Amino acid sequence: MSDLSAYAIQAPGRPPDRGPRSVLWWIGWSAFAGLWALFVLVVGSGSAPHRTLDKTVVIERLGARLAHAEKIDDDTAREISQLLQRPDYDCRQTACDASIAKRNAAARARVEAILAQQPTNAAIAASK
Repeated sequence: MSDLSAYAIQAPGRPPDRGPRSVLWWIGWSAFAGLWALFVLVVGSGSAPHRTLDKTVVIERLGARLAHAEKIDDDTAREISQLLQRPDYDCRQTACDASIAKRNAAARARVEAILAQQPTNAAIAASK
């Protein structure tokens, strides 16, 4: 009988068992993983002014939605209060452009005023 193991088909994600093909397989996958990590770092980092603008827009949109709400649940109000306490959502605690800082302060004031107007949420807003 002849040895048919040399003709066996390997799974696509599995490296060759030995020899130069195995080394090339590991080099290829290592390069792919390294480039993927670099891509994620570059794309995910973003610029600081862009991030603060994005977070200010989140607060502005939140204020617009809360303005139309009849009642705000206590748990929701608590989550919003925690969000407003985070330094990355507050231009007073991070470096922001003057225009973004002005928008951030106005959006924060609007959300805080809406939370304070809710009868059951007054204690939550006052605890900030």
